Amino acid sequence: MSTRRTISNFLDTVASAIAVSNAVREHRSPRARDLAQLGIDPMRFREIKRF
Repeated sequence: MSTRRTISNFLDTVASAIAVSNAVREHRSPRARDLAQLGIDPMRFREIKRF
């Protein structure tokens, strides 16, 4: 894997982590794409009652 691709993947993961964190802090549901980027099953995440 090229260095450019590795950095891009890392930045995508960080952006998804920030997006999910912001959504949870604002008491709204995060986007499924961001959860999946972090390795979190969106359907299982939605089973959590407090976010």
